[in-house]
Amino acid sequence: MDEVCAARCDGTPEFNWRLAEVRRYRDQLYAMKPLPKADSNVRVLWQDRESPLLLPSGMTLSPVSGGWAGIRLSLWRQAGAVEIRFRQGGERLRIDGSGHHKALKNLFQEAGIPPWQRQCWPLVYVDGVLALVPGIGLNADFAANGEPALQIT
Repeated sequence: MDEVCAARCDGTPEFNWRLAEVRRYRDQLYAMKPLPKADSNVRVLWQDRESPLLLPSGMTLSPVSGGWAGIRLSLWRQAGAVEIRFRQGGERLRIDGSGHHKALKNLFQEAGIPPWQRQCWPLVYVDGVLALVPGIGLNADFAANGEPALQIT
């Protein structure tokens, strides 16, 4: 109790047992199985971009075309390479047309994503540029803006 509940309020304390762990984030307690260590150096090439992609974590990313919001479909289809990477730290995303970039760390905080989930969150890179963080934000340079679009779910 002292290590998790009484830790400083801006911390993200955790207590680990062999088969379980308890974490705190934003005054909520989370009891869960121990998380495997995330390898931030893993990169997954999305070769068949019309089909879902199974990630090493067991998560699946699915491309859903149709509609007018999301990645511009023409960019997706013409891209030389689409790669899934994971946080290294320091990533930034321009989510509006203002030219200002926001730190991915801040976007995760605004979305209420607990810190232990951020390291294994997939980042979609198109031709080496961070294009999309599913559920968090889309790089404005890749936005459909009224053209046919694709969403990654």
